[in-house]
Amino acid sequence: MWCLHELKKMLECMESMGHLVLPIFHGVDPREVRRWIGKFGDALRKHELRPGGMDAASQARITLYYVGSLNGWDSRDRGCKLTSTICPAYFL
Repeated sequence: MWCLHELKKMLECMESMGHLVLPIFHGVDPREVRRWIGKFGDALRKHELRPGGMDAASQARITLYYVGSLNGWDSRDRGCKLTSTICPAYFL
């Protein structure tokens, strides 16, 4: 769940320093992220079964609800072209 820690830090910077966070929901419906449903939710619930997982899951739920509520891009609507337009350095 290290990536959730990174995501939480980005949100903290957004709130405390005014940084801009533009989520790209790549192959997942933002509602699934926000509500922990579908395959996304199934995978995350598996983390709850790990030692210390319930505490981590509690924080993850808050973070993911917030991120899923942000305005962002859903790659399923625009395809890979959107991602390569937003992050051209990644696709060099």
